[in-house]
Amino acid sequence: MSPAINAFQTQWPDVSFVLDISARIVDLVGEGFDLAVRIGQMEDSTLKARRIAAAQRYLCASKQYLMEAGTPKRPEDLEDHNCLIYRALPGYNVWRFKTGNRTVDIRASGSFSANSGNALVNAARDGRGIILSPGWLVGPSLANGDLVEILPGVSPNPARVPLYAVHPYRRFVPPKVKKLVDFLARRFGDDYDWSHLTP
Repeated sequence: MSPAINAFQTQWPDVSFVLDISARIVDLVGEGFDLAVRIGQMEDSTLKARRIAAAQRYLCASKQYLMEAGTPKRPEDLEDHNCLIYRALPGYNVWRFKTGNRTVDIRASGSFSANSGNALVNAARDGRGIILSPGWLVGPSLANGDLVEILPGVSPNPARVPLYAVHPYRRFVPPKVKKLVDFLARRFGDDYDWSHLTP
């Protein structure tokens, strides 16, 4: 979000930001937030939400890890591998895949888990295991060869992760909030190329 905020402030220099990065679901009204960007399917809420992007999910690892541990040939093989697990979501250790008409649930386990996607990507790049992650985290590492995709013919389920801009305003939306949501939707969108971001 930082480059997007910088670009927005270039156009609208009078708008000030206080950026709070957290994996928790904040109380926008109670904690005084104008806007949040949330990942994943939105549940029913009194908040106003607009989808601003979606990113492909990838199963990947470093070449070093695959040389040492072998390359999985099917989703079930992941149960014999060190999986790097994102702990911030319910059911975090169940990885679901769709292969043909079949859905496969894998109980992922490994020696390292975190509620930070960046920490997991760093661990994957260091050869410590296999990661299942959206393109905004692993896109740059896939593009530069630090990570390689595993099981490219098997789709994670869901295959894409949506991002939503969420705010508490119903009737009157402050102009700065409306302009920022419009800006983010134009900048990103469902076909945004995440691979050029700085890892």
